[in-house]
Amino acid sequence: MSKPEEETVIVEAKGKPAALPQIDEAYMIQKGIVLDVVEGRTLLSSTARKGNFGEMATDVDMVDKGWTPQHRRVTDIDAATAHGLDHIFSKPGPPKVTLIVDSKFGTAGLSTLADGTRQMSDRWIRDRLFDAIGRTNAIEILNNGYDSVVAKVALDGKLTYKLLDKNGRVVGTFLP
Repeated sequence: MSKPEEETVIVEAKGKPAALPQIDEAYMIQKGIVLDVVEGRTLLSSTARKGNFGEMATDVDMVDKGWTPQHRRVTDIDAATAHGLDHIFSKPGPPKVTLIVDSKFGTAGLSTLADGTRQMSDRWIRDRLFDAIGRTNAIEILNNGYDSVVAKVALDGKLTYKLLDKNGRVVGTFLP
């Protein structure tokens, strides 16, 4: 069975123009670790390090682009990897825009659970959203909508973003 061709669709995020980055302690720690990896001072010698680097690089890039993180951020390159939603970002509106983003380092891709649920599909996201952000915020996001995106992170820290459909399949390029 052949893989469907990706549509040539480019989607730009809606919302107000990017504001100044939200510089906080987590951002500063992440930015330092990302630079250490990119400049070769910290090696990605384990799967956990690769995953954590990918999440940190995505957080730094999105904050630099004016997005506000709504999730708990990884600030330790050696932290145990966690299952669930990697990132939830928002940008004020009108309209307010919410992104749910999964980071993948290198050639890693989205997975499918044993029951057939695809990672980053609407069902997969709904099953994890309440744990990630709490009941009130989860209900607000579900009522107002969100875009789901996968961030592909290279060793040099460069990122590409792909917009996903409700089934967790790539439908185009996303420009945050």
